[in-house]
Amino acid sequence: MRYQGIITRWNEDRGFGFITPDGSRNLVFVHIRAFADTPQRPVLNEKVFYELSDEQIGRPKAENVTFVSDGLEGADSGKRVWPFVLAAFILFLVAASAVGFFFLEEWLPVIQRLWSTIRFDISF
Repeated sequence: MRYQGIITRWNEDRGFGFITPDGSRNLVFVHIRAFADTPQRPVLNEKVFYELSDEQIGRPKAENVTFVSDGLEGADSGKRVWPFVLAAFILFLVAASAVGFFFLEEWLPVIQRLWSTIRFDISF
């Protein structure tokens, strides 16, 4: 599950800090390696999305951290690709249909044989 919070403490020299989750005062530990997908460095009061896990010593730890200012929502960012994939697929179908329409005379006997075979198989 993705959470949102603000980086309230950050030690640049040591590469770690703490996030205060929205609606809570409990601190969540975050290490610089949790920001693996961005070249941007964490700064104080920066809003972030993150996932929670537990460290070996039992405190909550942030992982897969992304910046809210990036316009990405971590795991949900893949959803931004689907409109382009869908548009490409529809364009392919339109192009294939246009090409198929011009060669319909050549393919019509094949399509009729396939259809009659399917109908014959279904009737039994």
